[in-house]
Amino acid sequence: MFADFEEVKKMLVCPRSGCPLVQKGDSLSPLNDGKANRTLYRFVRGQPVLVDFEDSLLNEEEIFVEGAVSALPRKQGVLRKLIKAHLLHPDANRRAGVIAGKFLRELKQKREKPKLLMIGAGGGGRGTDVFYDDQDARLISFDIYASPLTHFVADAHKIPIETASVDGVWIQYVLEHVLEPWRVVSEIKRVLVNEGLVYAETPFLQQVHEGAYDFVRFTYSGHRWLFRDFIEIESGISMGPGVQLLWTLEHNARGVFRSRAIGQAAKLALFWLQFLERMIPLRYAFDNASSFYFFGAKTDKPLTPQEIVRYYKGAL
Repeated sequence: MFADFEEVKKMLVCPRSGCPLVQKGDSLSPLNDGKANRTLYRFVRGQPVLVDFEDSLLNEEEIFVEGAVSALPRKQGVLRKLIKAHLLHPDANRRAGVIAGKFLRELKQKREKPKLLMIGAGGGGRGTDVFYDDQDARLISFDIYASPLTHFVADAHKIPIETASVDGVWIQYVLEHVLEPWRVVSEIKRVLVNEGLVYAETPFLQQVHEGAYDFVRFTYSGHRWLFRDFIEIESGISMGPGVQLLWTLEHNARGVFRSRAIGQAAKLALFWLQFLERMIPLRYAFDNASSFYFFGAKTDKPLTPQEIVRYYKGAL
């Protein structure tokens, strides 16, 4: 269930100093923070913008002038959503939904009413309906733009949430869009309670899909190393070689004909090619997948460099 903002506000901290925030009129200000106490975090569309603009790719003027809207179009019609869910990414949608159920059960074994932080969830998340439907879970959400599904605007490099305050973190297809993903994962570890849970989906072989806000990709081993401070509960391929093939065909058609629409039409016409990946042995798929997922628990015994070399599961 989406948490009440008044509940979330008690957990918010200054992204620069980590000090608690207090309401000052229509802004939030750090408490007992010396010079930084003069900082005021203003609201946009009813949500505080908790960003250290001196250390962020986000532009303060653009956010407040444009109203903290997404730089890219986010709205999708019902038909488009159905096509993506049932034709283009059916396996990925099912897999995320199954993991979400496991994730929630694990959280509720540790705490009756767990707090779940969703990063980059301004548009919701694949397979996450179970979180919003559950009456005990408390969802806290932010993105780099404001939406009906966020509580505040923030940069994940400096999560404005107090240390050890949430039981789980859910982050789907966000880490490729941050400048320093290791800093973001370090922040995830900080805000989690001991043995807190994390679930991440991150691309390996995907074309650029967020324009200027698209920076990195990860192999299966690279993704595991990114989460080396977490014990693995489960990991694997979230979207396989078939989806990767469709993306490649789409972008090649787009380039040949200089048309985004023709690229999307080619992808839709050839959607059945993705199911050929079921003929590919898993160890080959690991070297050619579109994206990976990791589900783990915070630990004080990180993975070692020697262990990550042995972790490789591909065919080479």
